[in-house]
Amino acid sequence: MRRVFTSFRLVALFVAAFVGMVLAPGAALAAGPASFSVVADDCLFGYTKGELTWRTLGTPGVPVVDVAGSVYDMRNNVCLPIRDDGLRTTAFFTAYSGTVAVDRAARRVDNGERAFAFTLQPGPVVGTIDHVTIRVCRTVVPGAVAPSTSYCGAPQTFYAPTR
Repeated sequence: MRRVFTSFRLVALFVAAFVGMVLAPGAALAAGPASFSVVADDCLFGYTKGELTWRTLGTPGVPVVDVAGSVYDMRNNVCLPIRDDGLRTTAFFTAYSGTVAVDRAARRVDNGERAFAFTLQPGPVVGTIDHVTIRVCRTVVPGAVAPSTSYCGAPQTFYAPTR
């Protein structure tokens, strides 16, 4: 009787593990979202903020990064009381596997706020995303009279949570 009970517990354990892997593949990388805030300049003429969430997608569990937040241009700037400086703000997101860029996305806004949500995914050859860089740039709007030239803030790097 004891041997049957132990065998039953082992089978139940394997079934639970299999069901957990198939029905909840994102649990392996689920460590909660990581907040980000990246600026183009100290005046906050252009910046982005939001969250990065590392998870796995489907079976066999491809690592992806969900990105959600907003990009801002001329909102809450702390230096000049102007609403339009002839520049627009673009946030660039680059996913890497080691030193190889495997996916990119950009979100742009001019004189306001733009919310976004998207997923960065590795290509078919590369099987992981270990870090994401975010850089915010301000560029001249075509046809606008801008008081300065285009510029970018320093890129910031965010690493996948350790398992």
